[in-house]
Amino acid sequence: RILAAAPSAAAAAAGAPRLVETTFGRLMQLRVDERILMLAYFFLVFTCRLLLRSNLVDELHWALVMALEDGLSLMSFLFGLFYLHWSNGAPLALLAKCVAASPEAAAAAAAA
Repeated sequence: RILAAAPSAAAAAAGAPRLVETTFGRLMQLRVDERILMLAYFFLVFTCRLLLRSNLVDELHWALVMALEDGLSLMSFLFGLFYLHWSNGAPLALLAKCVAASPEAAAAAAAA
């Protein structure tokens, strides 16, 4: 009975998107200005890159350096997803408009 009450790994993984959605929802409720968020992101990336280029990185554990490097990549991907979510996909619509010369050409390419 104790094992049945413990949350499974699948249940914990299902809760992760909810946590992300509530965090993004709180940011949107607070009406965080996009410029402030972008400046904070660029400052954080610039600071981490300076740290990774400095001599201090030689004294850090290799796992911490790896986590910083991989975290920067994941953070930029998540920031891009957040921006697309926040703008309701407007950048993707602009890209689709630039790629398709005309709606007729886009429809013909999709049909082929």
